Amino acid sequence: MNNTAVSICNTALLRLGQKQIQSLTEQSQVAQVCSMFYDTCRKRALRFGAWRFAQKVVALAQSTVSPSTWAYAYAIPSDCIRIIRLEIPHSLIDIEFEPVGPEIWTDLQGASLRYIGDIEDPSLFDETFVDVLASLLTVEMSVPLTADSGRQATAMRMFEMALLSAKGACSSESRRKPKTGRGIADARL
Repeated sequence: MNNTAVSICNTALLRLGQKQIQSLTEQSQVAQVCSMFYDTCRKRALRFGAWRFAQKVVALAQSTVSPSTWAYAYAIPSDCIRIIRLEIPHSLIDIEFEPVGPEIWTDLQGASLRYIGDIEDPSLFDETFVDVLASLLTVEMSVPLTADSGRQATAMRMFEMALLSAKGACSSESRRKPKTGRGIADARL
C-alpha cells in the first residue's frame, strides 16, 4: 500500500466515524484538524520506537566547543528525532555519552551515531508505524472532532495496543551478535 498523509489521516477519521478528506488543505473542519495534528503526531510517533525504516547511522562532525567533563563534543544531525546509541564501527561496546543541547558529549574519538531520523515521506513508513501514527492521530483528534472524552479513552487504549504490538515487532526484527572476548582483559588465568 502506498501511504500518504491523507490516507493515514483518513484511517484515523474512519476510526472516529468521521467523513474522509481528499486533501489536508481542503476547506473543512476535519481537514484543518488533520493538518493541525499530523506533523506533530508523526514526530511523536517516530520517537516511540526503533523504527528500522527511520534508522540512520552517520559519522559525527566534531564540534569546536570543548566540553568541560568529556573529551569530545559532536554536532547532533539536524534531522535527529531520537538518539539510539553512539557506535564504533564493527564493535558492540556500549559508549557513554551525554546529549547537551545540539551536541553529544563523549570520551570517544571518531564517533558514529545511530538515530531515528525525521522521515517525512509516508511512502517509506512501514505498516506498524502507520498503525501507531493513525492511532495517535485518532487520540489527538477525538475530542476536537467528536467532543466525546469516552471516545478519546477508547482511542487511547487502541493506541497503547498498537504501540505495544509495534514495539514487539521492532524488537524481534534484529539481534545484536553476542559480545565476544576482546583480548587479554577477557582471558581466564
